[in-house]
Amino acid sequence: MIPGLALTHPRASRDFLTLGQHMTTLLYGEDDTQVIHLYEINDERVRRGLKDRLAETKPPPQPRRQRRRRGQLVFFVHGGAWGSGLPWMYRLVSQPFLARGDTVAVVGYRTYPTTDATGQVEDLESAMELLHRERSDLTSKEVIVMGHSSGAHIGLLWLVERMKREREGGTDVLAFVGLSGPYDISHHFDYEANRGVEEISPMKAACGYTRANFRRNSPHLYFQTLLTSRSNECDIVSLLPRRMLLVHGMEDDVVPFTTTCDTARLLRGCGCSVEEMYLARRKHEDTVMEFMLGGFGCEGVLNWLDGGKGAELLGGSRL
Repeated sequence: MIPGLALTHPRASRDFLTLGQHMTTLLYGEDDTQVIHLYEINDERVRRGLKDRLAETKPPPQPRRQRRRRGQLVFFVHGGAWGSGLPWMYRLVSQPFLARGDTVAVVGYRTYPTTDATGQVEDLESAMELLHRERSDLTSKEVIVMGHSSGAHIGLLWLVERMKREREGGTDVLAFVGLSGPYDISHHFDYEANRGVEEISPMKAACGYTRANFRRNSPHLYFQTLLTSRSNECDIVSLLPRRMLLVHGMEDDVVPFTTTCDTARLLRGCGCSVEEMYLARRKHEDTVMEFMLGGFGCEGVLNWLDGGKGAELLGGSRL
């Protein structure tokens, strides 16, 4: 799908090549996939040119809140059903953030069968540790973790693991943005089984084969346990990002949008600040493609990052 953009969107192909001039490659492990593609533009003239080009493909301009801070680090975790995906495929995701003066780290990680979900979470931690060591000028900024599909699951699971270790100091994560993520692996296995793809999808193997392992790898079920047990662990949710936004397409038949509904409700029950954004006539891949090609979903997320609500830009009719 993503490589095919060269044929369906020639301008995107040109932008893809241009962005390569602003990319630095960082290696954090021995595997070829343990790599970070870091995008940053320090020349204000280049940034303005990118912003002008993007404006030609954006939806009609809407009032936007005045941004309070600039220069955030976006730590993007790609999807690929736990078994595929490479950072270069998501290069275009960096464009709208670079136009705002942000830096984008598109993180590669080992996929199944090289490793499982636990190893993927460990890779995210290793990638952030490398950034903290070698580019502390970036990790000292406000950090936004964003993931799509299985990347949203791995990203949130990683943040939960950091929370469980009461990881203070180091890199502080301000916000989490989850795009079309499956946060309850046990439920998602049943959904895949109903579609007849549970043996084709790498999810079952990557997440441990058994219901017990599915629960262990489910952020949703972790928060559910906290609520039902009334555990004192609810006190440590303050170590999660202070703001969270879960985005989902209403016509997603790969991961149902009800996943976002249920997980957002649980997170709020644990005291987290969570908002939801539902996009009409959008499928599973659309939530990330709009960052590459422009769209209301991207604009809504950017507005939310500016301190507003995604719905303010989208308008109620588009939610």
